[in-house]
Amino acid sequence: MGLGSIPAIHGSPWVYDTYVPIFFAGHQVLAQTITRRVAPSDIASTLAAYLNIKFPSGSIGNPLEEVLANTR
Repeated sequence: MGLGSIPAIHGSPWVYDTYVPIFFAGHQVLAQTITRRVAPSDIASTLAAYLNIKFPSGSIGNPLEEVLANTR
């Protein structure tokens, strides 16, 4: 089976396979599109900042300020 027949794989060589939507919803979280590069590791940091709790142990992500802008 060649790469052409696999729709997506880990480490895909195609850029369009590296985009994964991240969706946040909650009180005062505005609808918006963030077009800069973010990482899955930013999710836990953003949720911790939103909930005003301690970041997870070993957390390496950065909170998405766009999500938190109107919630603090």
